[in-house]
Amino acid sequence: MKNKKFAFAGNRAFVLQRMRELQLDICEIWAVKGSYLEKYLDREGLAYNIIEDKDCFFREIEKAEFDFFVSNGLPIIIPEKILGREDRRFVNIHPSLLPDLRGKDPVPGAVLYQKDSGATCHVMSAGIDSGDIISQIEIPFSDDLDAGLLYQMSFRAEADVFEAAFERAFLPAGQQVLRDTDIYYSYKPADLDIHLDRDAAETIAAKVKAFSTGNKGARLHVGDKTFICCDMKILNNPYVTEQFGELRWGEILLQYENKIVVKNVFDELMGITVKMEGGG
Repeated sequence: MKNKKFAFAGNRAFVLQRMRELQLDICEIWAVKGSYLEKYLDREGLAYNIIEDKDCFFREIEKAEFDFFVSNGLPIIIPEKILGREDRRFVNIHPSLLPDLRGKDPVPGAVLYQKDSGATCHVMSAGIDSGDIISQIEIPFSDDLDAGLLYQMSFRAEADVFEAAFERAFLPAGQQVLRDTDIYYSYKPADLDIHLDRDAAETIAAKVKAFSTGNKGARLHVGDKTFICCDMKILNNPYVTEQFGELRWGEILLQYENKIVVKNVFDELMGITVKMEGGG
């Protein structure tokens, strides 16, 4: 493995950093434009190519000389005719325990559906996140994980799972076999909506934690107002519940500082920290 050449492509840097720490011969790097990887490469003064046109990217892959191609956050499906060359091996690092949580948004999906997460290194195939598994690292689900923290832990797990795969010489450990409980998750804007008329407090808490990063944010519509929520607590204090016990659900019961108090149809009282408020 010491004499092998590696190519890397994607939008994240943790795996590439580990490859450099292992002193691998990295001969080509492709970065998604505007990604964290691009900023990291500029900061480190490393040569790279920007992925702008996928057909051009495919031609560059075919011309490049490497033994192993490592994909990490690459939003492009590489054609089977390129993957099928016997003189090269293509692997992908995905932030979930495949075959569960395939798709573009496995991290918020793990929080939203309260599933174990982690990282998987697998052989790239014609399907999405569907090739043979080489190595895996598990991050068990727990209530103290929100999407932001899970993203950071997943990035670390991705680096560790790459090293584990490298130590196996990227030999597959087994096939992916879909189970009834496995899901494919790529978020839709409607997933952000909180429904006080049908969502239990536990579901609302999961939505708030799952979409607490970037430009997302769970959305609560009350009357003509839309609240973007970044934290939520179920209120059980007996005096608080007594104060609001007779008030109607689906209304703003109290608003102070950057917080609101609301009740759902199940009579569960919640305090929600509001990131932004706008017209509905």
